[in-house]
Amino acid sequence: MSAEPLPPPSSDYIQSLGRGLAVLEILGRGSASVTVQHVADEAGVNRATARRLLTTLETLGYVSRDGREFRLTAKVLGLGYSYLSALGVSDILSGVLKSLSNDLGEAVSVTIRDGDHIVYVARQSPDKVMTVSLSLGARLPVWNTSMGRMLLTALTEDDIRNLWQGSPPLRAATPRTITSLEDILRVVDGARESGWVMVDQELEWGLRSIAVPLRRNGKIVAALNAATANVGEDALSTRERMLPALLDAARRAEEVWRMLPPAREFDAMSQ
Repeated sequence: MSAEPLPPPSSDYIQSLGRGLAVLEILGRGSASVTVQHVADEAGVNRATARRLLTTLETLGYVSRDGREFRLTAKVLGLGYSYLSALGVSDILSGVLKSLSNDLGEAVSVTIRDGDHIVYVARQSPDKVMTVSLSLGARLPVWNTSMGRMLLTALTEDDIRNLWQGSPPLRAATPRTITSLEDILRVVDGARESGWVMVDQELEWGLRSIAVPLRRNGKIVAALNAATANVGEDALSTRERMLPALLDAARRAEEVWRMLPPAREFDAMSQ
């Protein structure tokens, strides 16, 4: 997917800054490394401009070079962590997530929606090895993740269809992955009615998760889930084991938020 077109010029718009940020987005889309030509094609600029942008980011420490290929460095994490720190999400939810993870013996996470992706803003794992490793700031598609589908319940059907139209084609990660929009809409409708959703080995073989909404002033602003690699357990048993604890944790999280002063609200995360 190519970079989004740059906004029309204005007296306050700095084109070079916009292009530099576009390059960071291109580098962060999942590829381990990219070439100058790839960046030029995605950003819609010539090779000389792409090379200057990459060299500038390399000089600033956000990009490293290995021969003809460029990749992000750990320095970019500082930008994301500053955002998460300002929200205070990890601090607010740390006790709730730790208790939930310990009770279930599973990894638990909180995400928000950013367009057609979810972004991890808080996470707690038990002291055991999991097949999936996700850190704060990690991004996954909304379409085949339990938290993504839960966050989609906050949108209208027309909004979801428009989001789908602007997203790259969804590829099946496993034979179980639902790739039809109509099927996804049915799942989202069911989640909207029941207040929870399960994704069973659609994102990764051997991984099952359940998500519930987190509300602020009655509005869904985030999603909470628990994930298990214990797929030898049938899906009904997983639901009976994890769903009550998830719903209780969501209730406790919402009680904490109600006690926070307005400055700590993060309703805007669901936009």
